[in-house]
Amino acid sequence: MKYHQTNKKKIKQDFLSARMSEDEVLSIIKEVHDKNNIILDPHSAIGYGASKKNNLKGNNVVLATAHPCKFPEAINQSINTKPDLPKELMYVMDEKENYDIIANDLDKTQKYIRDKLK
Repeated sequence: MKYHQTNKKKIKQDFLSARMSEDEVLSIIKEVHDKNNIILDPHSAIGYGASKKNNLKGNNVVLATAHPCKFPEAINQSINTKPDLPKELMYVMDEKENYDIIANDLDKTQKYIRDKLK
């Protein structure tokens, strides 16, 4: 138990977190859009909302993690619009999806990643 508490203290020195409800996320998307004419995807809205909940002072950076068009229902529910995929990314619609299925095994997963990095 002491090991866990020690690690938790170290983590809290450098990391902050916050929890947001779906309604809060939709509210953040609307707030940012109304104020800055920028459409955040829900994941990025959580990052932005978490920075607000933690009352971070000074200049802060929140990195967007996805394009809003990946979440049409949430965006439409929040700001009544459907963002389009940018022209620069339209080519992905014609690309073949590539993925591998990896066994739920740590050693195999680590080997897979190492092999891909070679």
